[in-house]
Amino acid sequence: MRSTLRRPRILLCVAAIALSMLGCTHKSSRGTVGHVDLYGDPLPYDVIARLGTVRFRHPTTDRRVYTVAYSPDGKYIATAGHNRVLRIWDTRTGSEFRTIPSAFYIPSSCFSPDGKRIAVGSNGVTIYDLLTGRELLKIKGGKADGHELKYSPDGKILAATWSSDRIRLFDTATGEKLRDIREVTYSIDFSPDGKVLCAAGAGDKIRFWQVATGRKLFEFDGPKGGTRRVLFSPDGNTIAASGDNGAGIWNLNTREQTMFLEHEYWVGFLAFSPDGTRLATQSGNCFVSVWDLSGTELFRIDKVPRQVIGVSFSPDGRRIASGVGLAVEVWDSKTGKKLTRTDGHQFEICAITFFSDGKRVATADRHELRLWDRTSSKFVLMVQPPLFSITCIALSPHDGKIAAGGGGYHGSSVYVWDTNTGRQLYACVKSIDLVKAIAFSPDGSRFAAAGRGGISIVDAESGRDLHTLRVDNTNLSCLAFSPNSRMLASGPGLWSRPRRSPYRIIRLWEVKTGKLIRRLKEHRARLSAVAFSPDAKLLASADVDGTVLVWDIWPGQVKHRIKGDEPVVGLDFSADGRRLVARTSNVGSISLDMVSGKVTKRSGGGAGRASAVSPDGKTIAIAGDRTDVVILDMRVQ
Repeated sequence: MRSTLRRPRILLCVAAIALSMLGCTHKSSRGTVGHVDLYGDPLPYDVIARLGTVRFRHPTTDRRVYTVAYSPDGKYIATAGHNRVLRIWDTRTGSEFRTIPSAFYIPSSCFSPDGKRIAVGSNGVTIYDLLTGRELLKIKGGKADGHELKYSPDGKILAATWSSDRIRLFDTATGEKLRDIREVTYSIDFSPDGKVLCAAGAGDKIRFWQVATGRKLFEFDGPKGGTRRVLFSPDGNTIAASGDNGAGIWNLNTREQTMFLEHEYWVGFLAFSPDGTRLATQSGNCFVSVWDLSGTELFRIDKVPRQVIGVSFSPDGRRIASGVGLAVEVWDSKTGKKLTRTDGHQFEICAITFFSDGKRVATADRHELRLWDRTSSKFVLMVQPPLFSITCIALSPHDGKIAAGGGGYHGSSVYVWDTNTGRQLYACVKSIDLVKAIAFSPDGSRFAAAGRGGISIVDAESGRDLHTLRVDNTNLSCLAFSPNSRMLASGPGLWSRPRRSPYRIIRLWEVKTGKLIRRLKEHRARLSAVAFSPDAKLLASADVDGTVLVWDIWPGQVKHRIKGDEPVVGLDFSADGRRLVARTSNVGSISLDMVSGKVTKRSGGGAGRASAVSPDGKTIAIAGDRTDVVILDMRVQ
């Protein structure tokens, strides 16, 4: 009988162990432990879902990717951004294999030919063991030292640009200086046999030296307007060089130019395919082109203007890697097809908003707008407005329109799409320069766009301007309609403080007539958010110094005041109007009880300046630190 009673307990234990081995998750007080995103990457314990990816994504503090290089075995890609950290990525998974911090900006890095070490140029040169990250050798230098690095083919010599006026050759085993070559230099490369060093520097000349002696061999004219990059072909018979208006190829036996590839912009990076039959060029930070050696452009990889940096062939010649904003993207080198299997933003996210049903989320970076299915975490639509920078987005409450605002190339500062079809409906707002805020009225009949010098009220159906509300010498940064769509509140932003006045003025407008109803002045810092209470009797306002004010609108008096420690980026009243949530820049929140006027809850965590609360008030979407968006449960603390 005793053994019979014990058997169910044993079976339960075995089942529990089996479930844990299968990777099943369990709930904790703050979220799900062991859950992952769409691509299998682990999520923080308090995150419900991730929109986008962290694979091949630099932190937003890096600003953008500056250098890209494949390792000799093709297993890794090395990149660096603005944040003084070299990042090594696993090419199979896109995950970050290793980070190597530096005390200074990293303009260059170079793998050793055997792939076991990596040299980093940053106020000198430091050589690291790739697998362990251990520092093997350090060569101290100044600010201008190590901006360009190249290993000799046998790995015994490292060439580095030094002191702005020379090339210095080092013994890679000891760090001993072998010799200096006096020449102002921007780009260097070894011949495949390691006997010759070529350089591009001041002027149009391409110069060549004997490595063993440092003796100058010869020189000839390179691209007109200045030579930026030089690169030996794999067989050593030709050399490619780039300049301000294209790239050329020269025969080293005859020293004559055999081909010139004309570009609209300067060419910053060059890469030969390992078999020497193709040349990749990166031009004007705009696109990557792949050419055959007859001068035919095989294909072009077009991306966002002024944000593509670097180009590198994989050792087998099948792939090309480049930096695009904060992302590393990989393409098929013969077709240009994107091979990176993850999708998401490539730049820092500047705006987030929920659809009225809470099932979809819209996000924007400076160049593109994406719509996501919240349940599956997959994006369903992506558009790139013809704006040189997106600054804000807004959703119509009823019919699925979405508006994006910023600075326009063609006179219009706002573009509107139908999110159900992906079709652009119209472009509008030519009277306001550099739109910083957009808000749809709750009835969906119109929207307001604010920016430098005023506000434009637009008919949401036709895109026709109804009113232009001028506010001279003011850059408006936040807007809010009252719940009955009759009033509009506007707040000034950066560089908007009136002369001889310390205050930032909030203005209340009558929407139908465009008449200014009231001015409220108490804030002394740039306003970041305004919001009406559900009964339209109160107005909440916040600034970048962390001050939150709740105004009784008609007396124009401050009813409640909160002084936070961090900039406030958003305000949200609860549906019953009894609670106000202020979202801070570190994605913390402050909750104010509107009856007692007391702060009832403070919480924090995360990173990112953009965030949005779902319509039901239960979840919050915030911009992560790697161009992703994470969704958290606001009820869990």
